Amino acid sequence: MQLLNVLTIAGVLSAGLSMPRAQDPPPPPVQTSAPQGQTAPPAQPPSTPPAVPAAPAAAGVTSPTPPLNTGEVRRRLESIYIFEGVLINAVKLAAQNTAGEIRRIEPGLVMFSSAPVRAHGTYLEGYGVFFQVEIPSVIPSMVSLVERLQRDERARPTTSPAQPTALTGGSAEALMDPDAHYVQSVKDQLINAMIKLSNSMELRPEEWLTVAARDGSESPGQVTQPSTMTLRIKGADLADFFANRIQMEEVRKRVQVRGF
Repeated sequence: MQLLNVLTIAGVLSAGLSMPRAQDPPPPPVQTSAPQGQTAPPAQPPSTPPAVPAAPAAAGVTSPTPPLNTGEVRRRLESIYIFEGVLINAVKLAAQNTAGEIRRIEPGLVMFSSAPVRAHGTYLEGYGVFFQVEIPSVIPSMVSLVERLQRDERARPTTSPAQPTALTGGSAEALMDPDAHYVQSVKDQLINAMIKLSNSMELRPEEWLTVAARDGSESPGQVTQPSTMTLRIKGADLADFFANRIQMEEVRKRVQVRGF
């Protein structure tokens, strides 16, 4: 009986030693005590990088203007077609003015070549409107006429200062240099048309209206290129004129002229 009790106790001890030990719990977090009279600072959240502010737009730089929509393009092309006729009539008027001055002294004189006046306009997105105009040129026989008239003027007998001569005023200017008189007349008429009659194209302030006029009497095999006169003005300047913010004299000064 005693032996049985000993074996029972030994078995219990052996079973207890063979059972797995439970894992020790993690140690409690260490809390630091704040000094007396102060509270512990709150826990800080994870730091995030600061937001980068958007870079400011460069001074003087504006966003690009959106292109014309379908309806605006259609109206622009229609007004370009109409303005082609305006430019053709402006050149014809300039030729009539010059020829009229000369015919006051030499009636029936044919001054210009038979080349017709042509004008073709194009809408260029991001630039504006460009027109090319072909104008008739002064015929070479005008040179010999000028030389003859100058000889006649030198051979004229001296008269009293009050006596008028054959070559006076605008007619004298046109006869002495008909080509220069014609070019000046063409320039004046084209500029007038660009300023007064271009409102229907509704140019935006940043767009240009450009007219390039050149001699349309090219002959086959011609080596030299005909001279070209280029006139252009900014849409903003035209808008100022149409709104009566500037007068005709001022807006004419803003037309850029090159060539001829």
